[in-house]
Amino acid sequence: MTYTPTEQANIDAIRAMLAHEARQDWDAVYELVTDDCVTTMGNVVLRGKAEMREYDAKYFIPVFASSARTILDIAADGDAVIFRWRADAVLKADGRSLSWEGVSWCRVRDGKAAEGHIYLDSAEVQRQMRPPREATP
Repeated sequence: MTYTPTEQANIDAIRAMLAHEARQDWDAVYELVTDDCVTTMGNVVLRGKAEMREYDAKYFIPVFASSARTILDIAADGDAVIFRWRADAVLKADGRSLSWEGVSWCRVRDGKAAEGHIYLDSAEVQRQMRPPREATP
């Protein structure tokens, strides 16, 4: 596909954000988010960069020793970027590997994510996070 320079820049901004996530460079991630961004993940709605930082510091960063999302498909239309991704993560608690897929739709403003909607099977992620069952004799 061929994109306008702005659409390509928006795709590049999303790719950069995911690269920073993979390196766990959270300050760089938040530099690519507007101060007034709104992010939804199911029934969770984060309003503003400060809420996003707080959520990540409580529910994401302490849980995963590493995590990276690989873009499987990506497309842009004006300021909207949609991408399908696979996440590969390692739990800090016991070193187990997890993997799941999702889709994100983002609105990019001035090279930063201003709105995001993340869709994934959270029940599958929770299932993988449960401690493994002991084998019964």
